Amino acid sequence: MSKRKVMGTTIVFLMMVLSLASCTWEEVKVKMQFSPEVGDVYRIDMTMVQEITQTFEGEEMITEQTMGFGYSISATSGDEDGNVWLDAQYEWIQLQQNTPVGTVEYDSRNPPEDSDPLYQAFGNMVGKGFSMKVSPSGEVLEVTGVDTLLFGLIEDLGVEDETLRAQFEEQIQEQFSEEALKEQMGNMIVDYPEGEVRIGATWTASSQSTDLAPIAVETTYTLEAYEDGIATVRMVSTLNSDPETSVMDMGMFQIKYDLTGTQEGTVEVDIEIGLSVNSVITQEMSGEMTLIVEEEEFSVPITMTSNVTIEMIKD
Repeated sequence: MSKRKVMGTTIVFLMMVLSLASCTWEEVKVKMQFSPEVGDVYRIDMTMVQEITQTFEGEEMITEQTMGFGYSISATSGDEDGNVWLDAQYEWIQLQQNTPVGTVEYDSRNPPEDSDPLYQAFGNMVGKGFSMKVSPSGEVLEVTGVDTLLFGLIEDLGVEDETLRAQFEEQIQEQFSEEALKEQMGNMIVDYPEGEVRIGATWTASSQSTDLAPIAVETTYTLEAYEDGIATVRMVSTLNSDPETSVMDMGMFQIKYDLTGTQEGTVEVDIEIGLSVNSVITQEMSGEMTLIVEEEEFSVPITMTSNVTIEMIKD
């Protein structure tokens, strides 16, 4: 065979290989949905580290806080629509806050002998929990058992002073309201698209966060890779509050927020069950907090950076 024919045959072969490789890449499709098996149990560790800077009368006040939760989550039942009921139980809880006026911290895995009553109440969450219903698309449809959880925490405080008790109740309800728990669980589950998607495909979802104030969240997801049953999803979000609807009544004064920001990160999803096995998410927000006291307003610039990490292990 002549060199020309050998070269021609080689080129044709290489083109066929490249063509097949290209087709294989383009045709890789992934279907993601929340579908754990009833009876399965998962252990999830979630940690959020925040830095909040507020400027009042030219002076910066920096708050650093860490919140960590360990859950065991078991799939207890499903329905004909593919929705799954989960029981979530706290296994450990960590809270730490550094402020200009001091530091408080609590870790149920190594509890201090003497700590703030509020933190002791949080520690009593270990062994308690709630239930939630999750759709195949990853939406938390319903949360039950929250009232019982909150009542137990408030009773655990054992605080007789009515004013102090009311302050503790407000803080607990902010951290562990039904909406707050939906958000915590939502961090573990991507808003999944309908049907199968190719690598490189994007889809969008809208949600609302209640951290500090009601925040509208618009997220774009991109399926970046898929290998060995793990889908790597990139997420980028815009965050915006509405000052007219974010007013919080604190009794003697009111607070409203005007905030914007971004959120981005990478989520690794086990597509067999639809849960994140590893997530790293960063959020940055800035704007103004306005204090309203007897119809007089005080503007306080505020910035906030949050880093959330989530790890999941199946029992």
